[in-house]
Amino acid sequence: MDNSVIPTIDEANPKPFIDKKSYPEYYLSIPTPPKDKSLEFERDKKIYKETRRLKDTQVWNDARTFASYDPRDISRFYSKETGLNISKENTPWTYYLITRVFKDAKTGGTKSTKQHYQRVRPFVYYKERTCSTIEDDRDHVNSGSYPSAHSAYGNLVALILSEIVPSKQIEIINAGQKFGYYRVV
Repeated sequence: MDNSVIPTIDEANPKPFIDKKSYPEYYLSIPTPPKDKSLEFERDKKIYKETRRLKDTQVWNDARTFASYDPRDISRFYSKETGLNISKENTPWTYYLITRVFKDAKTGGTKSTKQHYQRVRPFVYYKERTCSTIEDDRDHVNSGSYPSAHSAYGNLVALILSEIVPSKQIEIINAGQKFGYYRVV
């Protein structure tokens, strides 16, 4: 493949594939978040408290590492499951694709739904720090937690990569679920 034809991309601010006017209103097709004092909300609180027990474990550290939207981090995350060394240098088209779909997942896939529901993030609700950086916490204090853009992005990448490497679909889809769980942590 001739890598010289790969378009350049601003990794810090990638352009989405889909025009934002074309995004559907996803809140019409996903479940509503649990209401305060409901059984589902109590279950969410229990899960949150269980994840606090993971502090200083490998899962906690991995959750911190993969809280980033940096395409290098998500490429590294999926390299093992795909059997590819995903990077700008080794798999430039795959890396380009991973970088570009970020905005589709974040802006198109979750932003308007987060604004619609304005669900308070658990770390704000409990007035605690997350395993992420202080900057990441500050950046997310006033944004809704549902649906998770990190989980949407991780699962979108998993779906794309499972089509690129169909022999590893199960491993890749499971990795997408793990990426989403890291955001719960």
